[in-house]
Amino acid sequence: MGSQEELPDFAVRLRAARERAGVTQEELARRLGMSTKGYRAYEAGRRPGEERLADIALALGVGVADLFIDNSLTALRREVSRLAARVRALEQHRTNDDPPAASAGVTSH
Repeated sequence: MGSQEELPDFAVRLRAARERAGVTQEELARRLGMSTKGYRAYEAGRRPGEERLADIALALGVGVADLFIDNSLTALRREVSRLAARVRALEQHRTNDDPPAASAGVTSH
């Protein structure tokens, strides 16, 4: 996996939370009682189990939900844009599927 865009959202948020906490991967792994290699797998996209996830959140001083939900304005704008594009695509599809009334055999009285 080369860039952050290729990583699952969880991995990106985990790394950001660790960096905000000002700790290295090695330090966090030590605090968690695990190998650095094992911790790095989480930042590479592997999901920890529930207990480990709770331990990570506690060690970073964040809630578990913070590792899964991006409440930033940028993320909200991105989601709104994504949904708006989906609505436009659905409207276009509907317009293409709805034949004009005259060609559908509908007559006006």
